[in-house]
Amino acid sequence: CISGCMRLDKDQSYTRKMRRLLSMYSLSYYRSLLNGYLKGQKDNKVKIILKFLGDVNGLTILDVGCGSGFISAELCKRGAKVFSGDFSRNVLSFIPRQNLAGFAIFDAQHLPFKTSSFDAIVATDVLEHLLSPRSFLNEAYRCLKSRGYLVISTPNLWYKKIMHMIRCLVTLIKNPNRFKNSTTKEEWGSLHIREFSPREFIDMLTN
Repeated sequence: CISGCMRLDKDQSYTRKMRRLLSMYSLSYYRSLLNGYLKGQKDNKVKIILKFLGDVNGLTILDVGCGSGFISAELCKRGAKVFSGDFSRNVLSFIPRQNLAGFAIFDAQHLPFKTSSFDAIVATDVLEHLLSPRSFLNEAYRCLKSRGYLVISTPNLWYKKIMHMIRCLVTLIKNPNRFKNSTTKEEWGSLHIREFSPREFIDMLTN
């Protein structure tokens, strides 16, 4: 994973970077999201969101980076008016849209919604995919109503580093030749532009 911000410069514009990223979000990527979360993981994510939001009945909520749509579906079941969106049109093959108040393809760094549109915005596993996470935070603040809630989850950089080292060590013990002449890249996190330590995450939210 790239651990650092991608700079916008004259040689590689924001538009070119976005096009390159868009090409990476293939049908197989969204299919992996659909099958990648265990039921317990899905339930836990929804439970955490509801812990912050409480009773969502009647609330207008935006699910940014909705992926397979399981969070949107659970919020709809509980009476929320849910708008969902993701970065690539490939998501259209997987997300159930029949109960949604609206769905759109958009860049999270430029939300296509009016100011003060939502009671809450949910962004699970989104920040690490963005060229400019702060731009998304500014946009989310603009689109939230007064006293609205922004619920975010993102991978813990230090946890992942430690777990990766443990996995590599266990693999080497079991198979000393596993990484010999290996050119493969770990799939988990390969689309992550930047991940945050707890301190970096808190600083970004408060500064």
